[in-house]
Amino acid sequence: MEWAYFGPERDNDQESPRWHADWTSTERRPLLVRLNLTLRGESWPDLVVALVEGPR
Repeated sequence: MEWAYFGPERDNDQESPRWHADWTSTERRPLLVRLNLTLRGESWPDLVVALVEGPR
């Protein structure tokens, strides 16, 4: 099982959004979260979820 997070880590980040193995930013949420799962040697399709901004 592998998690990944997509997006810029900071509001003023000059780099293009990309996938990260860890998300350490407290400034913003990732745009997407991906779960990569392999069970008994069989890979499943990636599950990618968009996170929607809402009340905090």
